[in-house]
Amino acid sequence: MMDGNLRLPCEKCGKLIDYDGVSGAGAKTVCEHCGSKKPHTLRGSPLLLFLCFFIVALAFALINPIGLSEDGMFFGCFGAFCLLLWLKVCLPYHIARLKDKLPGVPFFCFVSFLSLVFGGISLFFFAAEINIYGLRSTTTHHTVGGHKVEGGFDSIPKSESNGKASVIWFFNKSGISIRLHRFDKEGTIQPEGDLVPSQGLERDTFEGETWVVTDLDDTPLYYYIAGSKASAAIVPPDWSPTMPPLNDPS
Repeated sequence: MMDGNLRLPCEKCGKLIDYDGVSGAGAKTVCEHCGSKKPHTLRGSPLLLFLCFFIVALAFALINPIGLSEDGMFFGCFGAFCLLLWLKVCLPYHIARLKDKLPGVPFFCFVSFLSLVFGGISLFFFAAEINIYGLRSTTTHHTVGGHKVEGGFDSIPKSESNGKASVIWFFNKSGISIRLHRFDKEGTIQPEGDLVPSQGLERDTFEGETWVVTDLDDTPLYYYIAGSKASAAIVPPDWSPTMPPLNDPS
């Protein structure tokens, strides 16, 4: 390993000792400093915490409760992983080195430094993906206004000719499941995915393209017209933090 044999801090006294596995699973190491017969346990092992982290991260990615994009999900999980690695592996190792007054291992110090740097940068980009209401950062996405559909699909303006390429990001704050549709210049409607409440979805688009939001029975509710810049479309368009959802009887 990094310095001949893998040495980890004793869970009782915190000093570095040889590591040959977890007590109770075949390990026979006894701490040479405090005499503990169980210096490394499964409960105290960082591996258990990392296992829990991956399970929670997987569940969060599948549910996606705040509608993160794939990039946002990656930055959030990777940043948290790097900081967890530093806190539960690198920091205890540094503390044990200081206690024993031993020089640090250059490679390990480099890994520790990278964990902090990559963790901080990833969480910075993750924070830029969301704000207090779970929406895209206004520094990268401009809110595009929507319109309530009053007279069915015939009352919705069709898409204009292909304009400048852009992206549009929808976020469902309606309280019900909705469906997104493209509405081309020929009047053809094309489904583009469903959104459960508090979920987001990004799609490539172009300036002047009409997007229609319906319920799951394909009844039109709102329409949006994409702009030339990356846009954030909130459903419903008049949503505010104090506004009750559409299915709220109050």
